[in-house]
Amino acid sequence: MADDKDGKLHSTSDGGVLANHPAPDPFEFLVGPSTSNEFNTARLRLIPIGCFSIDDVRFRFDSSFPLPQIQGEIQAFANLRKQDSKIMGAPISIFGHADPSFQGNFEPGSSTAQSGDDYNKILSGRRAIAIFAMLVRDTSLWDDLFSHKLGGDDWGELSIRIILFLLDQQSPPPPDAKPDPNAAAKRDAQVRDIAHDSGKRKQLFLKYMDLLCGDLKLDKSADFLARGAGSDQKGDVQGCSRFNSLLLFSSEDEQLFKEAFNKKDTEALKTERDSQNAPNRRVMILIFRKGSQILPSRWPCPTYKESAAACKKRFFPDGDTLRSTHTPGAQRRFDETHDTFACRFYQRISDRSPCHAPGAVPAVLEVKAKVASTHGKRNPKKIHPENLLVPSVSSDESLANNSPVVLVRGCNDVQLEAVTAPPEMPVLWSVKPNENDEPVPAITPIGLGQKATLKTDKQGSFSVIATSGASKIVWNVIFVWVKVDPASSVKTTRDLYQDGGSNATFASFQSGEFLPQKFTWEASVKVKLIGGGKDKTLGIDQVRLGVLQNGVKDTLTGNYSKGGTCLEIPHGGLPVVDSNGDADVSALLINPNSFSITPDNTGDARTVWTGDSPTGAFDVWHSDGKEFLTSISGVNGFETAVASFSTNAKKALCVHAKMAWEADYAGKISYPPPKKISHYTANGAHTKSQSEFALISEATGGQDAQEAGFETFQPRFNEGTDKKFTP
Repeated sequence: MADDKDGKLHSTSDGGVLANHPAPDPFEFLVGPSTSNEFNTARLRLIPIGCFSIDDVRFRFDSSFPLPQIQGEIQAFANLRKQDSKIMGAPISIFGHADPSFQGNFEPGSSTAQSGDDYNKILSGRRAIAIFAMLVRDTSLWDDLFSHKLGGDDWGELSIRIILFLLDQQSPPPPDAKPDPNAAAKRDAQVRDIAHDSGKRKQLFLKYMDLLCGDLKLDKSADFLARGAGSDQKGDVQGCSRFNSLLLFSSEDEQLFKEAFNKKDTEALKTERDSQNAPNRRVMILIFRKGSQILPSRWPCPTYKESAAACKKRFFPDGDTLRSTHTPGAQRRFDETHDTFACRFYQRISDRSPCHAPGAVPAVLEVKAKVASTHGKRNPKKIHPENLLVPSVSSDESLANNSPVVLVRGCNDVQLEAVTAPPEMPVLWSVKPNENDEPVPAITPIGLGQKATLKTDKQGSFSVIATSGASKIVWNVIFVWVKVDPASSVKTTRDLYQDGGSNATFASFQSGEFLPQKFTWEASVKVKLIGGGKDKTLGIDQVRLGVLQNGVKDTLTGNYSKGGTCLEIPHGGLPVVDSNGDADVSALLINPNSFSITPDNTGDARTVWTGDSPTGAFDVWHSDGKEFLTSISGVNGFETAVASFSTNAKKALCVHAKMAWEADYAGKISYPPPKKISHYTANGAHTKSQSEFALISEATGGQDAQEAGFETFQPRFNEGTDKKFTP
């Protein structure tokens, strides 16, 4: 706390000020002499002894709904009422204030002067009555605000979501609780149910009020200046419209905003004018001396529901000039000049209030983004570091000036986070097409909106917009559709099974060779890439195609002379990645003999080709040392997929189409003289395959590899297998 000539500050925060007013000047009584049994009558002035300002950041923008962060300011007010003997039990009156803008800022004689005054009179009163209702726990007043919107003041389902989220935080699930896959749908249904049921709304509102106010609960008939005696809380609650601004723009800024309004430049109005006007949008609670009470019939302020006409009866003679004069080069601020208020009554009772300093202006500073890397299929705990995407600090929607992040359509959801000042301010998210007319992906706010989840199931270029107060940050993104054409599939199988270089210890065999026209299986398919921008080519050069192959079946068996067998078992089980190198580095095929992308891997039309000739081997002697290998049976089964990743998120691997095929190694093992070294001879061995690639997801064109059932982590198929001998 601080003491100075301007009073005592008890608390300051990003959302308001709580203070004692300075001691008033001595009150001099002018009396006249009496010549008979006569009396002089003297009345004490109505003097506030303290103030509690609630700034714009504690409400949703253009709304009367109080946000959860107001809890800190309310608790400070409650503590002061308990600890300060002068404030304890002192009556209060609540004043709501709006900013000067309404279809352009106020200008005397303009066509919107009266309508703007009346609109802002009601809007400012709605914020004041919302605070009153919260302090006295009158849920009917909140339900009336919910049911009757005014302009942008529409509580709607978002207010219910915010309350439910805050209540959820009070009773979090246990750490080991499993996520409910239907949680979002259940919450949607719950919100709709409450939104259409007044009784349930009031129950929810009461829980929220109790949570915000704790044990602070005021009495309408004892804790307010008019003691609740006036209709519509006259004397206890009022809206002051836009009559008492804490600051007025410089003449240069005022002219710029006039031009923006005439040009219908909503961007400039929302991001600049509305942001700078935030200190004018506030609720002021004035705390009066104990015992102070007024008669509603003599109170000069109209009720919060009435028009602005009665307010103007209390204006300074030059009130309209005071509230509309803009000086060159600098703002006019009430805390410096004390001449921006139009209402002489309000200025008289609040002139020296420490709460008149302009409060914080909420702003989004940055949007951060990331997309989860592909997890392991066999062990989902295996995961590469998350793909941290390029953040944005720009409000520009232009794809040229605010470079978009490029991702593959159908990859994992994008996790977004807005950085705000003050910290942890509520954020509203929206998505709009940018240089295209494609449907937008869904975005789901988390909690109060500091974070959000963006789906990736749409194709095109989009602007993701985070707003807080009047500020915004734009994060541009392009989702590239990797469109595989199954009808263009060309599949070839060749039964080229032969001995693979057997010796006295191992019998080995191969299904073909890694040479042109000698692969046992090969396939190709045409792929079209569709990006963002007007010509739908933006971003395609950042998407790389590749081939991901998994072993999905392994019944390969060595059969021995006395009935014993040996079963091949891939390390780690199935599915198993079948890559050319360390799968933890790259799960895609990297051997140029195994795949190709033509004519290159950056254009909009590409052809993917891949081929394989798997091999196998078994011990000549059974583990019991008494049986020798006589035949081979069983298959290796594979799924081979067209895969992709963005250079902006290299560890988020998508698959788009797959083909299943298998190699059946049926054959005999002989030991021809003179050396009697084992030799494999095919006997019914063959390769079979699906005829064309099958799309992974027709709806999105792709899916994360793990979600589609593919393994992308070590161990890999072609670095060795385990063997299981049976008698």
